[in-house]
Amino acid sequence: MEEGFTNQFKWNWLWRAKDMGNGTFQVRFPTKLRLEEISNFEEFTLKGTDVRVKVRAWTHEAMASGRLHEVWVTVTGLPDSMKGYLSLCEVGSNLGIVLAVDMEAVRNKDIV
Repeated sequence: MEEGFTNQFKWNWLWRAKDMGNGTFQVRFPTKLRLEEISNFEEFTLKGTDVRVKVRAWTHEAMASGRLHEVWVTVTGLPDSMKGYLSLCEVGSNLGIVLAVDMEAVRNKDIV
């Protein structure tokens, strides 16, 4: 599949296909515009192969195997330079989607 995309779409892009099982693959596109361009086709065959492709934009729900739970996380040992709102969101995003940061606790109790 990767070779087929490389031969058909000369976009100076290194194509990688991650096998997700059941004949589906996750493929990163160079831009959202390129993804939209290809997803306009209902289905196509990769040049020089027998591979039939249907492109759909990936969503979190598309591959969901269960519901994630919301949790509060306490982080210790962060330097003062990392205790701003945006920095804390960056730290939290390593675990998942950040819904809230308790900035009052950071300011008043030095707890992140």
